[in-house]
Amino acid sequence: MTQSTYPDMDMKCTPDGGECTIQTGQKAVSTAGTAVPLSDVPVIVWRIDLIADGTNSGAVFVGADGVNKDTLQAAPLRPGECYSIQCPSGAVMDLRLIYLDAEQDGDGVTFNYFQIA
Repeated sequence: MTQSTYPDMDMKCTPDGGECTIQTGQKAVSTAGTAVPLSDVPVIVWRIDLIADGTNSGAVFVGADGVNKDTLQAAPLRPGECYSIQCPSGAVMDLRLIYLDAEQDGDGVTFNYFQIA
């Protein structure tokens, strides 16, 4: 995962009005049919917005461990489409548990993720 941090974007943005930070990452699937986690290290977030790269050659698929381009247990995204996952108030998720697969080698997503400050 590549990421950028924007510390000047700290703001009140959690469902209960708490402060959070917004960061941006990118992830590509090197081998279509082999899902990869969005992160290899723990990244705890309460929301993530994923956008399929506009240059993708096919769809990408977002889901849990085991997701692949041939199952229906994923959210398919065509180039330019977006998908958001938001936890209920007080809950969080780890980006290591969100997986990405693709129809074509090298296709991927850009994503914004929100962490409690």
